[in-house]
Amino acid sequence: MPTATRRAVLLEAGYSCSNPTCHVPLLHAHHIDYVQNGGGNGEDNLIALCPNCHAMVHNKTIPVYAVRTWKTMLIAANHAWTKETLNNLLFLDTDLAESLYLTGDGVVRFSDLIVSGLAEAEHVSWVGDASCVFTVELSCPTAFPASEMTKSAYKMKLTARGKALVQAWKKGDLKNLQNAILQEKETTEEGS
Repeated sequence: MPTATRRAVLLEAGYSCSNPTCHVPLLHAHHIDYVQNGGGNGEDNLIALCPNCHAMVHNKTIPVYAVRTWKTMLIAANHAWTKETLNNLLFLDTDLAESLYLTGDGVVRFSDLIVSGLAEAEHVSWVGDASCVFTVELSCPTAFPASEMTKSAYKMKLTARGKALVQAWKKGDLKNLQNAILQEKETTEEGS
């Protein structure tokens, strides 16, 4: 396989495993359709996998339909989102995201997902105990009442469509992934 093709495949995956539950950075380029079965060496038939996931595909622990789903998501994502957006999408599907509150500047990091209709920000006011005092280390210690630091906060969460997309992506469910992507595209086009 040409070096330029391998580099393009690795770049497409952000130099990490294409399995959304893995992301290990040691990579192989895997042929989705094997060469002996007529698959080519083009970027469209290659996907970046770590050695462990690559072995699991070959021993059929990871089914080929999951690999095709991951490739579809990479192609869609690389034409619409950044690697950070993909990571944010996966992050919002974790337990940690359930208890995370952000200020307005933190919400901006999720703007691609909000505009796509895959995530939403719920406004929450007066988070925390207003009688508490935080100390911020600057050049000299300074105290701010918590009420001043937490007047406005936002809780980020996936929309129903966002949840459907993440679950389909993680399960390797190409049909449901494509449905979620198509719904997102239709919503974006209607808003134009």
